[in-house]
Amino acid sequence: MDKALWVAEVLRRKVEGLHQIVHVSERKIVDVWEPREEGLVTVHEERFLTILEVTLTKNPTPDQLKHPGYHPPLNVKADYLTKESWEKGEQDRKDRREHPEDRREGREDRETRRPRREDREDREDRGGERRRGRNRD
Repeated sequence: MDKALWVAEVLRRKVEGLHQIVHVSERKIVDVWEPREEGLVTVHEERFLTILEVTLTKNPTPDQLKHPGYHPPLNVKADYLTKESWEKGEQDRKDRREHPEDRREGREDRETRRPRREDREDREDRGGERRRGRNRD
């Protein structure tokens, strides 16, 4: 999915009542290469650029409602973004930036998560050979 469409979908899930109009068009671009030496031919190269235009609006015009790329608002039961929820999220992000040590709360340290050496040796004895297709006899 194109990044613009992905962003539009995320916004539509956060803001209630957003209509989406997607318009795809194409533009022809001609590159002209002038020769640096006399006697050579000027080269014209044509290429086409695809343009994706996504419009989000709360009040679509009648023409926009008839557009083939029109999408009505989503009918999802979700927690839509409000001014209060936005401010709370901003405050939470600010607190996490100011106190990065709080982000590790409830997580184990890297050393305690790593298995001890004797545990790793036990794991090899318990079936490492079997996994490699060897018999322990």
